[in-house]
Amino acid sequence: ATSVAIIFPICMLSSILYLTRGSVTLDQAFPYLPWMIIGSLFGAWLLPKINQNLLRRVFGGLMVWAAVRMLF
Repeated sequence: ATSVAIIFPICMLSSILYLTRGSVTLDQAFPYLPWMIIGSLFGAWLLPKINQNLLRRVFGGLMVWAAVRMLF
């Protein structure tokens, strides 16, 4: 919940800045909105059903993978 409280305002500010500067138009962003809604609903449904230890290990593995990619 804490990370969402930090990430959400940053995402909102970034999207507003991209739109006001003309870097992205609503016509370009619109095709992605249904997928965003579907993904967020699916994630909210799935999260309570996932074993917390498995989730931590998968997340840790993704972080290690991202770190290795950044090194190379």
